[in-house]
Amino acid sequence: MKERSPLKLNTELRFTNRVGGSMHFVVGNVIGLRGSCIVYDGYYLNNTGSRSTVRIKECYPYKLHLTRNQRDS
Repeated sequence: MKERSPLKLNTELRFTNRVGGSMHFVVGNVIGLRGSCIVYDGYYLNNTGSRSTVRIKECYPYKLHLTRNQRDS
C-alpha cells in the first residue's frame, strides 16, 4: 500500500448511472488506509441542497496494479 496515495481533500467524484442520472460526491478526510483500500469521509448535496454524509471506499484489488495518473484519474 506504500505506493497508494489518498485523494486530495475536497476532490469531487462524479458518477453516472445507466439512465443518465449523476451523483457528485466530495472527498473529505481519510479515515482508514489499509491493505487494499482507502476509506474517506465524504458528502453529497441531496435534493434539498443539504449535505448528506457518506463513507467513500477506494479499492485496489490485489494484483491488478491499479494506479492513478498525475490528475488523479
